Amino acid sequence: MSFCISPWCSQRKNPDEAEICQSCGTPLLINDRIRLLRPLREFVDLIPSEVFEVEDLNGSYAIPPGRKVLKILRTVDAKRVEMLEREIRVLQMLNHPGIPKADLDDFFEVQPNNSGFPLYCILMTKLEGQDLDKWIQENGRISQEKALDWLKQLFELLHEVHDCGFFHRDIKPSNILLKDDGTLALIDFGGVREVTETYLAKLSGTGEPTGFDKEHEITIVRTPMFSPPEQVNGRAIPQSDFYAVGRTFVTLVTGLDLFDIPLDGDNKKLLWRGKAPHIDPPLADFIDKLMALSPKKRPKTTGDILDELDQLPKRIKWYRRVKSVPFRLSAVVLTLLFVIGLIQGGRIGLSRYFFRMAGENEGEEKLESAQENYERAIWLDPGDYAAYNNLAAVCQILKKYPCAIENYKKALELKPNNEVVFYNIASIYDDAQDITEAHFYYQKSIEVSQGKFVAAINNVARLDILNDNPQKAVKSILPALKKAENIQTEASLYKNLGWAYFQLEQYKKAVLNLEKSMKIEENEASTQCLLAKAKNQLNLPYKSNLQLCLFLSSELPEVWTWKQEFVDRLE
Repeated sequence: MSFCISPWCSQRKNPDEAEICQSCGTPLLINDRIRLLRPLREFVDLIPSEVFEVEDLNGSYAIPPGRKVLKILRTVDAKRVEMLEREIRVLQMLNHPGIPKADLDDFFEVQPNNSGFPLYCILMTKLEGQDLDKWIQENGRISQEKALDWLKQLFELLHEVHDCGFFHRDIKPSNILLKDDGTLALIDFGGVREVTETYLAKLSGTGEPTGFDKEHEITIVRTPMFSPPEQVNGRAIPQSDFYAVGRTFVTLVTGLDLFDIPLDGDNKKLLWRGKAPHIDPPLADFIDKLMALSPKKRPKTTGDILDELDQLPKRIKWYRRVKSVPFRLSAVVLTLLFVIGLIQGGRIGLSRYFFRMAGENEGEEKLESAQENYERAIWLDPGDYAAYNNLAAVCQILKKYPCAIENYKKALELKPNNEVVFYNIASIYDDAQDITEAHFYYQKSIEVSQGKFVAAINNVARLDILNDNPQKAVKSILPALKKAENIQTEASLYKNLGWAYFQLEQYKKAVLNLEKSMKIEENEASTQCLLAKAKNQLNLPYKSNLQLCLFLSSELPEVWTWKQEFVDRLE
């Protein structure tokens, strides 16, 4: 069976002996060397590319004939073509048995019969094996020893990519092959990106794109559950690959789909360790470090990771020794002696010790441990304002709101005129949609700061809008814009001002201020939703704003109401 290369052909299957497609007349032997044997994935209209296993009859300069993989782009979109060219360039540069190989003439165009535009194609070697997504479905979770081995292999592959100035951007189990010889391979470089000064300038906002590229200078490549937050926002960096590797190995060591693993209270971190009890904490800590929400908390380079992987077996061995009964008994005795010595040295000194421990726990994102240590610090030193304030902040992050409010109020007893503490209490009531209490504490924050705390003014204006008093909100926001502390606050002020004008049915002013907010903070769901609503009132195009409104996440309750309105209208 031979397949026609034309995506627009009505009957693509042809007999082996056919020279041209019996349906559309397109030649079946591409460039006098390539015959399409079978598709490697289903034809999906939303996916702009197709992938085939092919027979290369002639081979190229450095790669002999044989079974290969042909990727076909069925669009002339400039960004897609650029990504395809980038993919072939990477495959030509890299020389590793775990990465597909391509030659100089393996990027070409094909003009199907009766087609208005060409197809862009790349040809690459075919690596024989099974992708890890299918492997895990058939074999279940992997052992700790295999996890260490596969981590080392994968980061050696990734080191080759990063060392050439590229990063992958789409690492996941289905893009990793377990080859027939037992080694790993990394495939599908369609989302690969080159790390250049121009690219980094675009990420930092210091570049100077012009024309169409000004709005589209960075193509977003993302896979749900595997792409880190910065990549979802179109700001991928080399460390984004590390996050994807971490999440890939959570899948491998648990044997579960990531959607089946619970999340923490903030819906950001996977609570996976209980699903993989055979993984010792040193390796679990390493995987969590790869998946840190902030790129700054992940390892810096693949070289650093490979060095750490060399040390991991020793750390695991030491951990198991430490967990032994004799060692633990000795540790208990020494700890008791240490605590007794600290108590004899004074309760304040011990309080400072627990305070520092809590701070370290926060840095490691072990918030439950941080809460316990702040509570110990307060028990030893009930007059420690910083311990109350930090404990309240940790409880707020953990969504333990009674604990947060109680300790913020105790902090206020020690320092009564602290506008930030008033603001934090207000934000808790705001999250709980207790508008009356939230308004009271925001107002206290404004009074204590003598009208200088712009974030509090902005949130009071938002509550005024929710209380059907948009005119009051406009009067408070306009002078506050001149005192905005940072661009995020400025963006939020313009958003709330646009919202107030929308409520006042002054739709042109609403659009003007919402667009000012969007220029500062494009990926804000509430701004996009309001802009879609306002443009709709003016009969202006709003589809792109609606799409972003529905796609972007937000914790503001009014945003969910707006999204539901749009969904109901679409239905």
